[in-house]
Parts: sequence; structure tokens; C-alpha cells
Amino acid sequence: MGDIELAMNCNNFIIFFEGREGTTALVDILNNFEQISIVRQEGSRGWEPFDYHNCGSLSLANFQKCLGMIYGDELLDWENLNYIYSQTAKNSLEVFERNKFKSIGCKMRFSPPNKELRHQQQEFRKYKQEFKQLMFKILKEYDITAFVAIRQDILRRSLSKYHGDGFKRNGHLQFKLATGKIKREDIPKVHVDCEELAQDIIKWERKLQEKKMLLQKFRHLGIKAYPLLYEDFCADAFSYLENFCQKLDISYSSDDITNALNQGTSFQKVHSEDISEFVINHEEVLEKFGDLPKAGTASL
Repeated sequence: MGDIELAMNCNNFIIFFEGREGTTALVDILNNFEQISIVRQEGSRGWEPFDYHNCGSLSLANFQKCLGMIYGDELLDWENLNYIYSQTAKNSLEVFERNKFKSIGCKMRFSPPNKELRHQQQEFRKYKQEFKQLMFKILKEYDITAFVAIRQDILRRSLSKYHGDGFKRNGHLQFKLATGKIKREDIPKVHVDCEELAQDIIKWERKLQEKKMLLQKFRHLGIKAYPLLYEDFCADAFSYLENFCQKLDISYSSDDITNALNQGTSFQKVHSEDISEFVINHEEVLEKFGDLPKAGTASL
């Protein structure tokens, strides 16, 4: 693997997400653009390469080295990068083109890549704080644009999490749909325990506030930061991608966006806006939670 041309004048980005916000489909489509390189693992796997379930317990020092090599101005030594990354990761990073005409991006959670410390509360709190400060430093040092994925419809996001693998267990049906393991008509309906759903709604409302505060923190530190609204993507994907390119000052044409959309993505939207299609007691759910407000965009 040879050296790649210096990455000068790139408008690079990281998408911070929590899940069930359409970001896997988004980066899959973004990867169709000639002007964008998406960082992921080999074989179209590991779409969030720096999350612990893909990279393993990557130390903060090695995490910093990897992002520095990907987003920095030095020649990209792929052999060394994958040597560092593969010490803990399931798969190597896929080689991508890096030059002054390419915008480099990836998606990840705003959370440290170390699963082993998660059950040691005091240590993990300290570790999370170290990660946050390091992330702020990396974003500023390499002039990386931060996008924060937000799903405004709290009820449907919570129902998606509750539905899980179709049987109220943790799981992501979009990956089974994408690989053809199941068909949409195979997805079972569930009876929702409204008390359990209420707890998930409370958690998601808290997460939504944290996302707003993260956007504010980025901007306070002088980091370019924008929300990515799930509902906008569903409503008008063309305008959504157009806006995305504009935020990064990417030179694009209407054909570029059309071609990227036409190439498509293997990931499908799992749940209909009509919750009666996957919730047995949908009338009870809507009676209790149908008036939940959507997050306004004015404060974002």
C-alpha cells in the first residue's frame, strides 16, 4: 500500500449518532459520491469503525493516532494505520482515496471505544471525560466539521428501540433486511407495555437534550457543528444531501446527488410512520403518547 496524496483543503467531517437515526443508510449513500470518502472497515462492514463493537477496546492514545493519520496533513501510511487499528479491531480499515478534492468522513458515537471499563463507574466517568476533551481537541486541530444526528419524533424513535429485533429484544432489523435474512412482511407486530415505553421515552428525551448541549459545546469551542435531522432525510433526501454538501463547501452538481441516490443503499427504513403496522395495541399507545411534541429546530 503506497502513500496517498496529501489531504489539503479538505472539508472533512464526523457524524455523531446514537442509533435509529438513519445514519448507516446516510453514510452508505454519501460513499456513492466521488467527492466523499467514508472511513469504514473492509468488506462494507464496520460503518462506525471507532465504536467499541468494531474497533474493540482501542486505547485513547491509539484512537488519537488513527484519527490523526486519517485527518492530518501528513502522508497517509495505510500499513502503519491498519497495524495500529487491527491490534484490537475485528477487521482492517478499507483503503480509501485521500486528496485535496475529497471530503473524508466517518460516523461514531460520542463515547470512548473501551467496553472493558463500562462496568467500573468511577473509572469510566473519568475515561469519558478524557475522551470528550480529546475529541474536542481532535476536531479543532484538524478542522473537522461535526454533525450531530437527531431524530425529532421521540415516540417513533422510542418505539423503534422498543421493537428491537421484532421481539422486544435488542437488535437492528435494518441489517437483517439489508442482507436478505428477512423480508419486510416477516417483521412481527408487538404488544407494547406502555410503562416500559414511557421509561424509554424519558431516556430519549434526556438524550435529545444532551445532543442539543453537545451542539452548543462544539460551537462554543469554535468547532463547525450542525444537526442532521432524520425527518428531513425521510422527507426530501435530495434537498438533505444538497444541504449536507453545502455545509462542507463540496462542489457538486444535481447529477452528483441524483447518481448517489440512484446507486442507493442496501439499508431500508424498517418502521412505517403508521405505527399500527408494527404495534398491536397502537390505539392505546397513541392515546397515551400521541401528543408528544417533536423537538423544534429553532434551538438547533
